[in-house]
Amino acid sequence: MDLQRTKVLLIAILYCILHWKQKMEHYLHGYEHDEQIRLHRQNAVLAPLIYRGINLLSTSNLLEVGCGTGAQILHLLNEYPNIHITGIDTSKEQLETCQEILCKNHISPKRYYLQWVNGKHFPYPDQSFDVVLFVWVLEHVKDPTILLQEAFRVLKPGGSLYITEVYNDSFRCHPPEPDIMWFWTEMERFQSALGGKVTWAFNWPI
Repeated sequence: MDLQRTKVLLIAILYCILHWKQKMEHYLHGYEHDEQIRLHRQNAVLAPLIYRGINLLSTSNLLEVGCGTGAQILHLLNEYPNIHITGIDTSKEQLETCQEILCKNHISPKRYYLQWVNGKHFPYPDQSFDVVLFVWVLEHVKDPTILLQEAFRVLKPGGSLYITEVYNDSFRCHPPEPDIMWFWTEMERFQSALGGKVTWAFNWPI
């Protein structure tokens, strides 16, 4: 891979990110139709990894925080016919899309409940849910402590909290490709410049 070409590509991507950051309120990826489709395609590939070792057969009611367009809800309702899922999100637009997708997939409305929340307080009593689920949500939240406190509040005694997040240091390229790792390192520096808490476990060769 030509290094100069890679640098040009990186500049283009960073420009797009800055443009999206100015255009989209609160949510970096935005709410466009292509992005909503991407989330479901992504989950079709990653769901076996996300839920590996997780058994929800004994779960009656689950709360998904930041359910977005319903990629996780659709997967779980298909996998577990006896589960009821409550999905909450701060975007009414995402929730409307979630409702449309679930209807198109012939999911009974009795099996789920979607609700808009302000992101700071879950409108449910203490000890309401068997399971609380976060999938790539906390990385978008300025103060995740508030959401985690709410998650523990609404969990029943003995309930389970599942969290999936992006972990930059898990990225590997084999065989080693210096240009790709240079790109990845620059992206992490950019994330850090935007206020992200990025740590480098390795000094990548560039």
